[in-house]
Amino acid sequence: MPAPMMIEHNCLSKLSFYYYAKLGVFGGQPFRELKKNLSEAELSRVRDVEVLILEENESFVGRSNYVPLLQSAILK
Repeated sequence: MPAPMMIEHNCLSKLSFYYYAKLGVFGGQPFRELKKNLSEAELSRVRDVEVLILEENESFVGRSNYVPLLQSAILK
């Protein structure tokens, strides 16, 4: 995974990786799960980011709730 490599080599040391939107957030050194089962308030941290990448598995396109969930976190 690119996230642990970038964090551990100080390329993006403050990078957070949100797993399935709200299931958990990973980051830190050493790279680890920081929190499980995020609340809406915890997900709202994405509002203040400079760069956001949304990755969606092509087998779920149009069937997942990631985009609406992200929109609701950003637009509140």
